[in-house]
Amino acid sequence: MLILYCLASMLLVHIPRVVMQPLTEVRWFELGEIATMLAGAWILFACSAPPSWLPVHFGWAYLTGAGHMAAGLAILLGVLPRLGATLEALMVSTFVLTVHVPGLLGAPGDRDQWTELFVACAIAGAAFLVADSYRRSLARSSL
Repeated sequence: MLILYCLASMLLVHIPRVVMQPLTEVRWFELGEIATMLAGAWILFACSAPPSWLPVHFGWAYLTGAGHMAAGLAILLGVLPRLGATLEALMVSTFVLTVHVPGLLGAPGDRDQWTELFVACAIAGAAFLVADSYRRSLARSSL
C-alpha cells in the first residue's frame, strides 16, 4: 500500500508541482522526499520476498551478461558467429530449464511466469535460427 500511495503522490501531486514551478527549490525537495519514501517502500517489499533458489545472484548476472556480450560481439564482428549464436541459444535454453520452468511449476496460474517462459523460448529459438543461418551460408559458400 505504501508503494501505491507514494507512487500516486509523486504522479498526481509532486511532479505536477515541479512542472508548474521548476525553479522553486522546495518543490524539488518535496519530490525528492516522496521519491525516497517510494524507494524505501520498494526495498522493503523486495526484501520481504522469499529467497530464490539460485545462489550467487551477482556472479551469475555478471557471467551471463559477459556471455551475452561475447555472443553479440561474435555475431557483430563476424568472429566465430555461428559458435556465438549457438552458445547464446544454449545459454537461454538453460535459463528456460533452470529458471522459467521451475518458476512456472511453482506458480502455474501466474500469467507472468507463462509470459517469461514463452519469451525465453522465443529468444532461444531465434538464436538457434541465427546459428543455423550461419551453417546454411557456410554450406552454400562451399558449393
